[in-house]
Amino acid sequence: MIKIPRLSWREWILLFLLIGLGTGMGFYYWLFAPLWEQNLALGQQLQQGEQELALRQEWQRQDRATQALLQDLQAEQAALQAQLSAISHEQDAIDYVVDLGQRLRCEVRSLEIEAEQINLRVIAPNYQAVRSFLLDMEQSPNIVPVSTTVTENQDSFSLQLQARITFGQRPASQGQTYPRTIPFGR
Repeated sequence: MIKIPRLSWREWILLFLLIGLGTGMGFYYWLFAPLWEQNLALGQQLQQGEQELALRQEWQRQDRATQALLQDLQAEQAALQAQLSAISHEQDAIDYVVDLGQRLRCEVRSLEIEAEQINLRVIAPNYQAVRSFLLDMEQSPNIVPVSTTVTENQDSFSLQLQARITFGQRPASQGQTYPRTIPFGR
């Protein structure tokens, strides 16, 4: 049998301190330190998650603002489209025909516009004025003559013309198309 030596009080205190210190070191390295590192990692993940949440909330606010702006722009576009649809190009056609008649010394006797169709009666002093009037109408990018009737009176020529307003979209057989922004005459 082994004989255990008797320890003095001082040695017992040192032994308990050594056991306490060893147990404390064990708890620190095996329990506390890994939990501390895990806690720090979770804290960093939490901070990154909060930043991502803030970015997503900002994106949602901007997305809502963008959606509201898009709805406002769509409403404004609808209002502008309604205004554009309400614009009548009849006055432009009338001004063009009257101006053309004045330039060629022709008198416009009657002018009717119905659903993009023009019915027109012009009195000219000579045949050359009637011919020039018709040629200018044919050269217009926005008016296509459909039918013409020329009659000779005692001292003048009478032209009855039916034409279609095309707004720059001439039929392919008639030649090239012009943009809608070009005025009625050249």
